[in-house]
Parts: sequence; C-alpha cells; structure tokens
Amino acid sequence: MRIASNPERLTAATKRESRSKNASPPAARFVRYESREGVGLFHILHEFDWIVGDLSKPQYRSVKIPKARAREIFLLHSWLHGHTTAPPRTAYDDRLSRSPITWFRSTATEHLRRADRLCDLLRLEGLDIRRIERMQVRGVLWSDDETVVTRRERGPDDAWATKFVRAWLSSRQRDRRVKQKRRRQSAANRKARELKSGL
Repeated sequence: MRIASNPERLTAATKRESRSKNASPPAARFVRYESREGVGLFHILHEFDWIVGDLSKPQYRSVKIPKARAREIFLLHSWLHGHTTAPPRTAYDDRLSRSPITWFRSTATEHLRRADRLCDLLRLEGLDIRRIERMQVRGVLWSDDETVVTRRERGPDDAWATKFVRAWLSSRQRDRRVKQKRRRQSAANRKARELKSGL
C-alpha cells in the first residue's frame, strides 16, 4: 500500500472525492409527460375532456369530479393551451417521424410547474401519467423557446419490427436472385437447343 507523503496533496484528493460524492446529478434539459401507452399530455387532456365533459360547466359534466379539482384542471389546461405554441403542420411532414412527440424545455419553468400540478390532479382521477427526463433528444423536427418536437425513439417493439422487415426484405431479395438465376439458365438452355437444332 502506497502512503502519500505530502499532506496537502492528500487533503486535496480527499476534497475532490467529497465533492464528487456530494455532487448532485445534472438537471434534465428536456421533460415529457406521457401515459404508459406513450400518449402525450395534451392528447391525454383532449381524451379526458371528451370523456368527462365540459370542465368549466358542472351541469354538462358526465363524470363526477370535485368542483374545486375540476376547476383547477380546467384552468391549468387552459393556461398550458394558451401559452404553448402549437407546432406547424410542416413539423410532422417527415417520413421518418413515427408519430412525433413533444418535450418541454427545462427553461420553461412555469410550464413545467403547471404541468406537474396538472398531472398530480389527473393521477387523482385514476390516470397513469409519468414524467420522463432527458439530457438530450434526437431527431428534432421543430422547436421554440418552450417546446421541442422530435421523432419517437425506437423501442424493443420497433427493433423486433425492424428485424422482421429486414428478414422479409432479405427473403424477397433471395427469391428474386433465385428467379433471375433460373431465367438465365433457361435462356442459356434455349440458346443451346437453338444452336443444336440449327446444326
């Protein structure tokens, strides 16, 4: 075992270790709210409004929700809808988009605060919504100061589908090669018969 002879060097190393242990993980730069099925927050809110009814008018509500909670959900939804820029249609004109998803930037603190509160209220109504955080996102199709629209990440199901498609394509290519080989062989046999009959 090697013992450090210089006490100053030893204390500096100890300070570095303590800083690394106490250092908090870097904050996420992008946040998304979605259900277990991968449906985003605004889509969940649209379906919730359709099932529950008009949250602003209790007489038109088809599901019983406490009045104060319904009003808070309505106000939070209205604020997010009014203060979040809708992506243009061109953001979805991408053949590789695979149903794009939207992320909030971590700098949109008021959006995140209200979205967190809204998700807490929706969870009380039985909806399963999770918060996903990422340091970086790929396949950006459109962005502004609050949100980023990206291509959906490939999951295990997508990987299986990709393998299936590749296997199917390779089998088609193999069949095509076999057919081409048979055509060439039959053309060569026909030419040989014609030459033989001509002699």
